[in-house]
Amino acid sequence: DTAEIFGFPWVTETALVESTKLLFGLFRQTFYKLETLVQSSSHDFGQAGNLHYESEDLRQQCVSFLQYVKVFLHRYFEPCLDAAHSHPYEQLEQQFPSALLEELFAVTLLTGRLKDLPAGVQAAFSMQNHGKIFPPSWHLLHLHLDIHWSVLEILHVLAHKMRGPYP
Repeated sequence: DTAEIFGFPWVTETALVESTKLLFGLFRQTFYKLETLVQSSSHDFGQAGNLHYESEDLRQQCVSFLQYVKVFLHRYFEPCLDAAHSHPYEQLEQQFPSALLEELFAVTLLTGRLKDLPAGVQAAFSMQNHGKIFPPSWHLLHLHLDIHWSVLEILHVLAHKMRGPYP
């Protein structure tokens, strides 16, 4: 099976273990693109629709990746307790929990605290737009919320997997 992540096809069962740094690098790159849209967005109403759809797509790519991480942990990740591994993938799999924790920590540093978001982004908390065309700041705010929640879910699943079959 393959999954499209950030516009590229990846082998679903192995991509996260084999390319942890690369995938999280693509995540950060996509996050930065959305931040750049927020900083450069004008008040030109002619561009509002284009900015909305581009921002929505960037947010969805990030959310889909975080969802993939959760699904990967649930379906494919089994912690290795035996340190004697000969296959290179098994060695990567043994290092994977530490690599994932490092990347998740980097993501939390990237996003920071919600209260530290710029006022223009925080203003999206009170935004009511019945036309369903939202500015990039709205999508960035909601991506921050998505990230905070997803990191908690991923940590929970990882802790459960690492605990093993014993309570």
